[in-house]
Amino acid sequence: MTDYEQQQPDRAVKNIKDLLSAYKYHQIQAVNDILVRQANRVGAMFRRMENDYLAKNYPGYEKIGLQTLWTSWIKGRTDRARTRAETYMKDGVKRLHDGYGSDYNRQFTDPVLLAKIDSLTTAVNGQQSWANPF
Repeated sequence: MTDYEQQQPDRAVKNIKDLLSAYKYHQIQAVNDILVRQANRVGAMFRRMENDYLAKNYPGYEKIGLQTLWTSWIKGRTDRARTRAETYMKDGVKRLHDGYGSDYNRQFTDPVLLAKIDSLTTAVNGQQSWANPF
């Protein structure tokens, strides 16, 4: 258990809960649709910039597929964010549970904190994985 979780377990619970809320928010279909539309607008802007501006104003410019590069980058960043969030939540609840919820430590831990940790552990372990919309 890290010093942070050991010294401020309520804060650690709140941070994981906040991340879980953001994770669930990004699973809402309407939110995914908005993110995809925004990414598509940026990709279209890169395509127009490459086709209409760079190719016409810089005669030696060779197209490199900025829109494709953007799509690849946003997909990679989304995968990275999802993986990091899942790892942080799972590792965090495991450390909290190991530090406060073990059979031995339960007798010394505030029952309210134990209930928070148990509830959070159940929520994180039962969470569906967020599918990358890109």
